[in-house]
This record gives sequence, structure tokens and C-alpha cells, in this order.
Amino acid sequence: MARVKEQRRYIGFDAPVVVVTDPLETDIGDRRLRVLLRQWAKAVHSGVMPEMKVVAGPALAGLRDYLLVLEVIDGGHDFRYLFHGPAVAFALAMDMTDRKASELPGPLANLLIDLWGATVRDQVPIFASYAAFATDDADRWERLSVPVRQKSANEVDALLVGVIPIA
Repeated sequence: MARVKEQRRYIGFDAPVVVVTDPLETDIGDRRLRVLLRQWAKAVHSGVMPEMKVVAGPALAGLRDYLLVLEVIDGGHDFRYLFHGPAVAFALAMDMTDRKASELPGPLANLLIDLWGATVRDQVPIFASYAAFATDDADRWERLSVPVRQKSANEVDALLVGVIPIA
């Protein structure tokens, strides 16, 4: 899939969400998210999605508290949080570990399931930047999701997602 940058409207969000499919490092503001993109790109070989353990190595140590590990459910129609970085959980005032994305508040669940489902379907990273809700401990959020293999030999069954609250 070719790089696409667009502004999308989602119900429950006051401002458009900037979404970049197959982003370049220059599309991403936070350096930790750029490292995630770089690590993922280095690990992809001949279009085969990388194993999570290859991408999530020591280079991502600075992102650990801002990292989500998601299990793909039902082909990307929902996602289970296997790990919810503590800094993200604190900023959201909820820990989603072992819970499904569909359990998030309505507008956020719709946005994330849409973005993450596209990451699984298109098998490319997706970057998003959007204004935070009034209840969040941030002004806006930057997210980068990358498709990986965890248990499967040949299909995307997990996502690594870097989530940075911007104050």
C-alpha cells in the first residue's frame, strides 16, 4: 500500500484525526515512535511481517512505558491488550491489560479499532495524531501501530503500538 496522509472525522472527536498509512519517519513527531517504525522496517523481509520479538528488542527500551502489545481478535475486528504501558494507563486513568479494545469508551474504541483493523488488513504501519479528550492527562496523542507475528508463522496476529501523550 502506498503512503496516504489524510484527515478523518470520527464521531465523538471535536477535531479531525490526522492518519498516515505507511508513514515516513518525517511524518512522526516523537523520536521514540520513529525508533519503533525504524525497527519494524528493518525486520520486514520480502513482505513477510516480522516476529514481535525481533521488533521489540533493546532499541525500544525508551518506549516500554508507552507501548501496547495487542492480540488480534476475529481478524482485526477487536484487540486484546496483552500489555498496556504504565505511562499510557496512567494518562488514560485506566489499565486495559487483559481487556478488549471494544471495552474502551465509545468514540475511542471506534477510532482505535478502525486504525488497528486497517493495520492488520493492509499489513503496514499506521500513524495517528489527534486532540485528547478533556478527561485525558494530555493535550493530544500520537500513536503508531505496526503489524507483527507473535504465534503465527505467516499471518499478522499481534500489533505493537507506541502511544505518546503530548502535554
